[in-house]
Amino acid sequence: MLVGVGRKPAEKMILINALERLGVFYLFEKDIEDQIQQMFTNFEDSHDDDLFTVALHFRMFRQHGYKMSCDVFNNFRGSNGNFKETLTNDIMGMLSLYEATYLKIHGEEDVLDKAHAFAKAHLESMASHGVLSPFVAEQVMHALIQPLHRGVQRVEARHYISVYEKDDSRDEKLLRLAKIDFNRLQMLHKQELCHVSRWDLSATHELPTYIKPFYVALLNFFDELEKEMAKQGRVYAVHYSKESFKELVEGYNMESEWLKEGYIPSFDEYLAILGVVTSTVPLCLTSSFVGMGEIATTEAFAWAQSRPKIVIAASIMGRLHGDIMSHEEEQKRVHVPSGVECYMKQHGVSKQEAIGELYKRIEDLWKDMNEEMLIRPAAVPMPLLMRVLNLSRGLDVLFKYGDGFTHVENVKAHVISFYEDPIPM
Repeated sequence: MLVGVGRKPAEKMILINALERLGVFYLFEKDIEDQIQQMFTNFEDSHDDDLFTVALHFRMFRQHGYKMSCDVFNNFRGSNGNFKETLTNDIMGMLSLYEATYLKIHGEEDVLDKAHAFAKAHLESMASHGVLSPFVAEQVMHALIQPLHRGVQRVEARHYISVYEKDDSRDEKLLRLAKIDFNRLQMLHKQELCHVSRWDLSATHELPTYIKPFYVALLNFFDELEKEMAKQGRVYAVHYSKESFKELVEGYNMESEWLKEGYIPSFDEYLAILGVVTSTVPLCLTSSFVGMGEIATTEAFAWAQSRPKIVIAASIMGRLHGDIMSHEEEQKRVHVPSGVECYMKQHGVSKQEAIGELYKRIEDLWKDMNEEMLIRPAAVPMPLLMRVLNLSRGLDVLFKYGDGFTHVENVKAHVISFYEDPIPM
């Protein structure tokens, strides 16, 4: 077993963290899950553990669905409840604490919100004053821009391979494995892109010209999908995907009705009626389930369609991210009101105040998602829950510095590194 022989628990967790961040976790998944479960069962909060070790265990346990208490951080707080200033001497511990705070849930504000503010402020200060070594500074700056828990895993793996390569304590065999694996998967993704681009866009006379290619491509897609699912005995999967697409179209129709009537709904009405459906998350989710094989049962599709808390959170989060980044450009032309305008109307606040409140909602929705990932037993297998989380990660990255959906140049560097540039061996 890769991580189980002759290693102390802290060493095992450091290795598992490296495997995950390098993108090769899936090659040793069963072994790693067994080790994580065993370590969580036997974990003992020790006053001798340093901040880096405690924060790493907290993050890793929660990432794998184990609810480790945030009370483990009380050892690093003073009598006034604030985190001890002496911790700032432990740069990697501070970075580990910062990353761990993104796994917070509701009710942990006194500990993890304080921890986040404390770690972020000191990391930003150290990065701006040039007191960090280039190796550490690169990691700190990247984390401040893109927290690990909210990043796209393969994009983050591409970045971390370049970081790990500069680590004096690196495992050369593991580094080589990560590079080979990334380049191999990159070739596979290129092949998949070729298959997507070969759809036959035949003409049809019943629709406006601008929509013909899309409509025919959609029909071809579902036709191919049904044939493939029939071979697997899973035709039911296509039904759920079609139903999600119908719901999306109905949502767009509602938007068009509001636009024609000049109607601006309240923010609550906007979220209740359109916040989930028009985010496209339900459609993307059921469509991704289609390709997941037997683990995506009829019950799993029904679960997704029932709008559980984690799906609602992911959907509204995506909707609000898009509204914040695209509303100004959309309002320059005839367009349905966004969540920003709806919030301004309902609460009588300025645009900047509305945007600030929407960001607060997004943070609360992340807590909803984190909570759902910690429920035991889970309503569906963890790989299906991870599809929801990964959709949210993708949207977070897509809208981080603007409307990356409309202006693809905002994410061009990610696309090139992911699809185009292989990692030099």
